[in-house]
Amino acid sequence: MPQLPPFDAARCEDLRADKYSTIVVDSCHYSVPDTYVGKIIFTKIYSHKVICYYDNTKIAEHERIYGFNEWSIKIEHYLNTLKKKPGALPSSTALNQADPRSQQIYHTYYTTREKEFIDLLQYVGIVGIQKILDAIEKLRKIDPIDITTDKIKIICERKVDEYIEKTKTNNEIEDKSKEMLKKFGSLMPKEAENFKEGAVI
Repeated sequence: MPQLPPFDAARCEDLRADKYSTIVVDSCHYSVPDTYVGKIIFTKIYSHKVICYYDNTKIAEHERIYGFNEWSIKIEHYLNTLKKKPGALPSSTALNQADPRSQQIYHTYYTTREKEFIDLLQYVGIVGIQKILDAIEKLRKIDPIDITTDKIKIICERKVDEYIEKTKTNNEIEDKSKEMLKKFGSLMPKEAENFKEGAVI
């Protein structure tokens, strides 16, 4: 006998994504990607989770929340909107409900650099948060002063040796430049003295 299909104990509803890019289930709001504002979202409501589909593709999943007018917001659903208004990020519900590790990265390295942090969040969606954390840890050992999204991407793409060599080369150039400036500075008094003697003659 063929196996019976798995029993799916979910309530199904077609819900429209509102202007806040959320669907409402029993007075509670659940975010969906902001590209689906105004669209009808097929929603499966379980006792412990809510899953959203559009055109037979899963676009969001949340833990079910109970209460009145509560919000479950995922920051990755609002990246397009935040790119247009990066200044809204620090006080946003999306950041307050984000993964604590992402919040820590923002407050430690990206305060006042919201646009670059949003780029990093898009990259998190590709490689995952743990890989970002590992890259930051490696980067701190190489160049702890200036943590940027571009440098994190270099580390994540396994170009660590290339980055170290580049950093080493830049440091060597900087050291040589300082040495030349020092030598040039030591020559200046003699040149000025010679010029003064020439003027008297």
